[in-house]
Amino acid sequence: MAGKSVIPANEMVQKVKAAVDARLDPDFIIIARTDSAGTHGVDEAIRRLNLYAEAGADCMYADALLSREDIAKVAKGVPKPLIVNMTDRTTHRPRLHAQPPCAGRHARGPDLRRVWVDHVLVPRGAILAQSAL
Repeated sequence: MAGKSVIPANEMVQKVKAAVDARLDPDFIIIARTDSAGTHGVDEAIRRLNLYAEAGADCMYADALLSREDIAKVAKGVPKPLIVNMTDRTTHRPRLHAQPPCAGRHARGPDLRRVWVDHVLVPRGAILAQSAL
């Protein structure tokens, strides 16, 4: 994560609170993301995600988790559903198995289910699938 920076945690807390206050539809889900695992470590990512949960975020998105152990630690350390990123074809992310959709603390895939991941993003998956046609 060379050159990457993250905003101060208290600034993000204010953004989450503003989103919660502005929410008109109770079914609208507010997702709070942090990349701080890559810049400040996994414990700081957990601390921040807990602050965002307290501020009212419905779902936590932790990016820059580089091992199965990091993912498991974050999943156990946050009180709300967790989203992780499984970018395809990269050496920067662990290769864990999931079968989307993953929801509600019941991820469908042996690796992610074991660590209690709720949702998995595969941002380039659709593009790679299309290019294979």
